[in-house]
Amino acid sequence: MLFSSLTPSLARTGPDVIRNLTIIAISTTSVSLSWAPPVGNAAFYSVLWNDSSTQQNTTSFNTSITISNLTAGTQYTFSVNAMAGDNQTAGAPMSVSHFTRPDIIRNLTVTVISPTSVSLSWAPPVGNAAFYSVLWNASSTQQNTTSLNTSITISNLTAGTQYTFSVTAIAGDNQTAGAPISLSRYTRPDVIRNLTIIAISTTSVSLSWAPPVGNAAFYSVLWNDSSTQQNTTSLNTSITISDLTAGTQYTFRVTAMAGDNQTAGAPMSVSHFTRPDIIRNLTVTVISPTSVSLSWAPPVGNAAFYSVLWNASSTQQNTTSLNTSITISNLTAGTQYTFSVTAIAGDNQTAGAPISLSQYTRPDVIRNLNVTVISPTSVSLSWAPPGGNAAFYSVLWNASSTQQNTTSLKTSITITNLTAGTQYTFSVTGIAGDNQTAGASTSVSQYTKPDVIRNLNVTVTSPKSVSLSWAPPVGNAAFYSVLWNDSSTQQNTTSLNTSITISNLTAGTQYTFSVTAIAGDNKTAGAPISLSQYTRPDVIRNLTVTVISPTSVSLSWAPPVGNAAFYSVLWNASSTQQNTTSHNTSITISNLTAGTQYTFSVTAIAGDNQTAGAPIRLVVCLRPDVIRSLTVTVISPTSVSLSWTPPVGNVAFYSVLWNDSSTQQNTTSLNTSITISYLTAGTQYTFSVTAIARDNQTAGAPISLSQYTRPDVIRNLTIIAISPTSVSLSWAPPVGNAAFYNVLWNDSSTQQNTTSLNTSITISNLTAGTQYTFSVTAIAGDNQTAGAPISLSQYTNLTKPICSVSNGGTNNSINVNWTAPVGHVERYVVNLTSQYNETSMNSTCCSQSYTGLVAGTWYNATVAAISGPISAVSDPCSTATYPNEPGTIIITNKNVSSINLTWSPAVPQARQFSYIVSYASSALYTITVSTNSATLSSLLSGTAYNISVVTVGPLDLTSKPVWKYLVTTLPESVQGLQVFNTSTTAITLNWSRPVHYNGYQYMVMKNGTIIKNVSNMILNVDGLSPGTCYSFSVITLAADGTGSVGVNVIGYTDAAPPKDFACTGPNGADAYINISWQKPAGNYKGYQITVNGVNVNVSASDTSHVWHDLAYSMTYTVTIMTVGPGKNSQKLPISCTTGVTAPPMINVNPSALSPSQSSYNMFVLNLQSTIFNNSNGNITHVGVLVAIEGSGNTNDKQYLSETCDAWNANNQVGAYLAVVTKLQGGTRQASQADQISITVGDNTQWNAYQNAALQPTKSYSYSIAAFTSLITDNNNIVNIAQSFFSLSGPFFVTLPQNPAVIGGAVGGVFAVLIILIIAVIIGVLFWRRKQPRREVTEIPIQSMRYILQLRVKKYK
Repeated sequence: MLFSSLTPSLARTGPDVIRNLTIIAISTTSVSLSWAPPVGNAAFYSVLWNDSSTQQNTTSFNTSITISNLTAGTQYTFSVNAMAGDNQTAGAPMSVSHFTRPDIIRNLTVTVISPTSVSLSWAPPVGNAAFYSVLWNASSTQQNTTSLNTSITISNLTAGTQYTFSVTAIAGDNQTAGAPISLSRYTRPDVIRNLTIIAISTTSVSLSWAPPVGNAAFYSVLWNDSSTQQNTTSLNTSITISDLTAGTQYTFRVTAMAGDNQTAGAPMSVSHFTRPDIIRNLTVTVISPTSVSLSWAPPVGNAAFYSVLWNASSTQQNTTSLNTSITISNLTAGTQYTFSVTAIAGDNQTAGAPISLSQYTRPDVIRNLNVTVISPTSVSLSWAPPGGNAAFYSVLWNASSTQQNTTSLKTSITITNLTAGTQYTFSVTGIAGDNQTAGASTSVSQYTKPDVIRNLNVTVTSPKSVSLSWAPPVGNAAFYSVLWNDSSTQQNTTSLNTSITISNLTAGTQYTFSVTAIAGDNKTAGAPISLSQYTRPDVIRNLTVTVISPTSVSLSWAPPVGNAAFYSVLWNASSTQQNTTSHNTSITISNLTAGTQYTFSVTAIAGDNQTAGAPIRLVVCLRPDVIRSLTVTVISPTSVSLSWTPPVGNVAFYSVLWNDSSTQQNTTSLNTSITISYLTAGTQYTFSVTAIARDNQTAGAPISLSQYTRPDVIRNLTIIAISPTSVSLSWAPPVGNAAFYNVLWNDSSTQQNTTSLNTSITISNLTAGTQYTFSVTAIAGDNQTAGAPISLSQYTNLTKPICSVSNGGTNNSINVNWTAPVGHVERYVVNLTSQYNETSMNSTCCSQSYTGLVAGTWYNATVAAISGPISAVSDPCSTATYPNEPGTIIITNKNVSSINLTWSPAVPQARQFSYIVSYASSALYTITVSTNSATLSSLLSGTAYNISVVTVGPLDLTSKPVWKYLVTTLPESVQGLQVFNTSTTAITLNWSRPVHYNGYQYMVMKNGTIIKNVSNMILNVDGLSPGTCYSFSVITLAADGTGSVGVNVIGYTDAAPPKDFACTGPNGADAYINISWQKPAGNYKGYQITVNGVNVNVSASDTSHVWHDLAYSMTYTVTIMTVGPGKNSQKLPISCTTGVTAPPMINVNPSALSPSQSSYNMFVLNLQSTIFNNSNGNITHVGVLVAIEGSGNTNDKQYLSETCDAWNANNQVGAYLAVVTKLQGGTRQASQADQISITVGDNTQWNAYQNAALQPTKSYSYSIAAFTSLITDNNNIVNIAQSFFSLSGPFFVTLPQNPAVIGGAVGGVFAVLIILIIAVIIGVLFWRRKQPRREVTEIPIQSMRYILQLRVKKYK
């Protein structure tokens, strides 16, 4: 306690303030400070800085410091405190404030270009900026301004000129500037002026124009019709466009182009048709007496319609046609006309060259054509002339196959040298003056008289008919009249042919026949020709043989129907013929040959002794003799052949009859032998043969004999049982009959036989293993007639050997052993088979070895003892060879918990082996598989295993093992791989650790290419292309480099915004905006354009779009963004104003447009602003065109360029623009009460136009010009072509007289009146003096009052 009280108290003083705190360097992200140390000591310095929202601090042992990671363009306050050695006692702070330098602006883009302005847009710099300094220059000038926004429109530029624009961010102290960013751009050239068509042809149009205000490097000329569009360029202000289609409307657009070859002004358009080409192939298609039809091919190119003109000698008419054919009616028949056709273009006025042709109309038909005279070789015609004109007549006549013609100047003609009996058609036609145009023909037909027929003949006669034939007459005949008669009757008929058969006549009667030719009119007949002919007698009836003897035949018959004079009788044998006649109906013919066939014929003869009826015939034969020496020549199971000698005399054929016990059949034979088939084998038949005469019925006496047929062969001889000492046979009986069977057998040295009544037999006491031949034959009932034998051979059976096998512990050999069977064996065959092949070997008794066998194969062995074709096979004996080891183990797949492996199958690969797979890490596992692959499952991830495989063969025999060491499973894959962030050029990936994480690394791949291996779970991939799809994979890597299954993700970079976004609203057409841009970098699907909240999608191939259906002279906010496959780009905004077009005419009561007041040299119009229609744009100027009434049209726009001075110089002909008033803010901003006051004639001046005083008492017409756009030229004259306006009027006003002139006139009138009054009084007094004196009481002042009455107009 004492020590404590005596210890002094220690206190530290604070450091002094630092001195001369100064900023020595500034950048966009850092500020460097420097200061002098304070008076006294300081251990170190505390430095604190803050902006409006954050504060940070650090320390420094030096008297200077650079503070980094600041925000660009931001004001910071920096405070520095000196700190004492206790690290806590601080001096007073010294502060200083300053802005960091703003960063450079980003994405400087031209958004809108017009002829006189360029709109720029940019993204603000990273950090802050208070405003932006914008500087621009052309080749010789430089200007600048500032902008608080990130866009600006720079106006008052020269059209078509290249400017360089530079934008710099300025900090809040109005002086700290960032680095500038610059770009160059041409202003849009102005529109060309006075576009005019100066020449037109069928294939070309020549254009001329004045250059635009400002600059233009060259001109783009575009032309199109309804389906095609082409373009070219021109360095001149005129061009001829060739290779156009004739008669087609083209729209030509000329656009001024800037020096960058891409910035274009607004186009100026003009439309016109090319001249149509001449039509082709003008042809007359139809001619009639009163019309002509024309047809033509359209011209090359197009034509809207055709002008058709026609004229005769004194008249001309025309019409039009939309088609390439026309029928012109109401013409005069037989008259020559000239037709002209011209193609007209779609404007109804541009015409091609005409094509013409001349044609006569067809003459009318002649009248009253008559045949006046007819002869066999001529016809005379007569007719009346046709209506209208005809130069001469064409006369044509024809028969069925010939045609001739002649001409006649008269209305009658005689045609000679015709063919008799022929129908002719005569046609008469009127012919026009061109000797070829013919009218319709009139025809008449007429026959000539036929000639007589020729060569009338009888061609065929019968009892009731006669056939006639004749040659036709010279000339023609349509048909023939035929007449015939006998002594008491007459009949007739007609025939179209030159032959006829007349029926229903009386047989054997004489007739006279007459034939006459008839013409085609069925009435004109030639002279007849006649002949006489008997009909043929009818056949006799009931011809009968009444008596036959060996040498004679007596005949009898009934007479024919009709007539017959006598009968002719004829008879003949095979080589002789004789005849006689008989007037009776019976006759006996003698001296005939016996046994011979005769034919007798009897015919009735007519009264002319030559016309014969049809004969009736009768055949008669004699009985033949018996045959001789009947013999059987051949016997078979189903047939017997017979032979015999013919009988004495004649015979026609032989009747053969045969029968067995139950059936009888017969046939005939022309020969002396026959084979009778289809008999039953082994059967007894009786055969009988008889000679038959030629009448097929007269038969001789029969001769007979009996015979068995040969038995048939037995059928289906079969061995039904075999033993070592016997064979049992069985067969089917033969077709037919058999009494019993003979059986014979033999081996190589002995033969034996027996018989059997049955169809089976067992033959015993045979030698085992021996070949025997067995033969069986059927025997007929006569015990001697035998059928053909049937044979077969057969060995006796053997007993089976007994076998055994062994593999000897090898994989390629087997031994087979067996015991010999009882009995005789010629050889042994040892058969070794497996599932896949078979091997046979001949061997002696009693073992066989096999080497070179297939490993791992099951084998079956059999031993066959063979004697001839007989074999005895042992029961099979089996074993297997050991298998081969499998091939090298191959790892085909690994995952986190399994390994897939395969190996080449053990040889031979065709065997279906199973395999035992063993694998071990810390414990041993085995599996058995039936294929050469295996999947080891339930493994630990990332763990090494030793694997072996052995082959398992038949009988579970196993091979040597094959090993695969240290096979590692895959590590687990990463989790939650995702695209964390995107930009136009970068994609950030992140993921989570895999399950069972074990210090892995990660391999990242892009589109299949390795980017890098990382340990962190986030990666920013930069250097990418905007709007592009990328495929990323992340693979976990184990310590030995084993990779996991890749986890994939698809990422898209953001789409880049379009470049050079701009828009224009041209004047003179529909209200629309031309929006243009340049394609952005990278990939994209298209663009989305927004106008006042309405979106439209645009194809990726487009770099421009026209937005229609807008209001005139309206400002719209237009934005565009690139539509990407991932995120869309940022939206770029721009403001664009639509153009204007000519306003509608004023549509109000004319009284609203009348002067509100007028004087002798001017008048005043007070116009309500509401009378103007702003739908086509804001009315900016109102002018008044003035003309003296009757000397000019104030509605003619050409006078807008006429000044008062030029009008006066032109003797006040036409009109002039007197006054133009500019409307401040336009009529669109005017209220209902606003008035526009315009004074015409107040001597004011507007540009080159003087509003000169008007003339008193003149009547003026005036029109009001309302302008939505008023453009003047270099002479301050209204450019009519480039301005947009409407003219409303005319209206009329008459000015009063000048008041000074009226005052002088009134004074003069009063002076004259006083003088006149005095003169009248003097005259009256003088006259009174000359008159006889009489009292006058008063003067007639009343009459003078009338004379002195004056009308004075009221005036100001």
